[in-house]
Amino acid sequence: MQKDKFSPDEWRPCIEQKKAGLWLKENGVRKPIIMSVNHAVSFYAGNYNIKESVTIPHNNLFRLMEYVKYRGVNYIVLNDRYKNKYPTLAFLLDQINIPSNLKLIYFDQDINGLRTLIYEVDDNNSGQ
Repeated sequence: MQKDKFSPDEWRPCIEQKKAGLWLKENGVRKPIIMSVNHAVSFYAGNYNIKESVTIPHNNLFRLMEYVKYRGVNYIVLNDRYKNKYPTLAFLLDQINIPSNLKLIYFDQDINGLRTLIYEVDDNNSGQ
């Protein structure tokens, strides 16, 4: 059986995570703290300590941003493959009502329409 590398199935190879991680490695801070569902992005971005990766919690945006601040997160990586894991944050995939302390720095869409976004967190902005 041939695997489709662009399949949106949650258990298929996540090449979009690798691509985003490699982009962050070239364009982001050294050894970034990344919040995501799949921590492959952290590995490819150069942070090989999985304990420093942060999983997206099942919370609303306000609670998420408090956790981001607490854990010192530099980037939030979202994509369509895992949007069922964070339904209260799905609007960020559509780039709607983005808080002022989040800046979209990366957008990619594969041949099946699977979107991957990276938001940079601005520690100096409260997001109000």
